Amino acid sequence: MSASQAPLSPATQELGGAEAAQLKQQLQRGDLSGLRRLLAHTNEQRDWQDRYFMLDLLAPFILSPSLETALASEPNAADLMLLRGVLYFDLLSKARGVKTADKVTEQQVQSAAQHIKTTVADLRRAMQLNPQDPTPYVFTMRSLQVFSEHQQYAQETYQKAVQLVPDFLPAHWARINSRSEKWGGSHAESLQLARSVAAAAKPGSDTPACLFYAHLLVWQFAKAFDKNEKRAATYLKDRAIQQELTTAFDRWMQPPYQPRRSSVLYLQHAAHWFYRVEDRERLARALTHCNGAFFSSAWSFGGGARQAYAEAVALAAKKKGILGWLKS
Repeated sequence: MSASQAPLSPATQELGGAEAAQLKQQLQRGDLSGLRRLLAHTNEQRDWQDRYFMLDLLAPFILSPSLETALASEPNAADLMLLRGVLYFDLLSKARGVKTADKVTEQQVQSAAQHIKTTVADLRRAMQLNPQDPTPYVFTMRSLQVFSEHQQYAQETYQKAVQLVPDFLPAHWARINSRSEKWGGSHAESLQLARSVAAAAKPGSDTPACLFYAHLLVWQFAKAFDKNEKRAATYLKDRAIQQELTTAFDRWMQPPYQPRRSSVLYLQHAAHWFYRVEDRERLARALTHCNGAFFSSAWSFGGGARQAYAEAVALAAKKKGILGWLKS
């Protein structure tokens, strides 16, 4: 059954599928072999989007002692150095927390600062050891996001990533976020970048999702940070914005598009938008391509990610008249 034919389902599948589940179990036992094989395969195939997606997904399950043991034996192994950089990025993210820069406590900043030097140093070493790999650049960009004094280096890192792989979506995604108003940039700057990237999208890619991300960031800022519900509601009703995003989605879905396991991240941002504007047809199409996987970050813009997702699934199912399978 193809993704376009698969039934809607309420978060019944694990992100990354069976391979991700197996790799998590291996990593929790201190076994890096499966993940190293994945990295070797994605490197050979230059499948950078899947490589980044799986690294980000699996980072919390990497055990430091097993990684350090492996590095002691292979100190110049590019994949192991990348894994340590990603591991420290995960620790950095947890130390910093999920609040915006103006809400982060001094203790959180100090805790994050303890990790950032190691994170960036390891990621730089990974870049040197494997010059064709753009993934360490994106983890570096994300590491630097909260520290305004590092924005010049973050910009340089972005430029190097897209020089390596011009259509590397995770790099554009990270930059759109970092230049949004909630991170000290502006709505105009973030939207301009998203539109530029989407306009250059290759057929069959998930790159048009950048437009949904940038618009959701604007809507979120009005709703969550400015506490202006009226402005947020007006933004959703803007006909020009609605037309821009429906056109982008319809173009995105045209052949030769085939969703991949990493596509769920991007498809669910589109689904979130269509849920908010009650476009049931496109909402159902986006969710169907996700095969029942749930990506929390895509639904967290307005708070209550699980509830928003469940309501979106119900709305999409209502269009098809199959509400019976929805579970609380």
